Amino acid sequence: MSQLELFKHKNKSYEDVVSDLSAMKVVSDQNGLEIFKSEIFFALLHHKPDRFTVVDQVIKQAEEKGISYILCKVSAEAKKFRSYARQVKVERYQATAFIRLKPIDQHRVLMGEFEIKHQTGELITLHFMKRFPQYTIMLIFGEEVYMGRNKEIYKE
Repeated sequence: MSQLELFKHKNKSYEDVVSDLSAMKVVSDQNGLEIFKSEIFFALLHHKPDRFTVVDQVIKQAEEKGISYILCKVSAEAKKFRSYARQVKVERYQATAFIRLKPIDQHRVLMGEFEIKHQTGELITLHFMKRFPQYTIMLIFGEEVYMGRNKEIYKE
């Protein structure tokens, strides 16, 4: 299951949102747009169900007032949006920093465990797959198990 499949909301995919943002006339700073797209990606991985409405509100504000209005956290929605993105980034960083992978028998499998709140399991698995491409990566996140092998991720 791809992370981008999680972002389908109101008949719009993550790619549609990004292309809409790229077409906005108010975008004068390309670097700001890239930061904003990254923040949208991470905010949509947050565990709270209101993340979709917050992202919708922030996109409307960005269209009306510009991306710097959001990146500077002027409105309450922008503050919440940036907070959601930051929480997901911190969790991903902590997981990749603190998970210690242990080899399992002779099957070329590395296993690790960690507790996550947000939908970051796939991102963390991708990190370890890039770091150890010759191994199968098995990560346990509470009730979920992610297996990464040959550029594919399986979730149980």
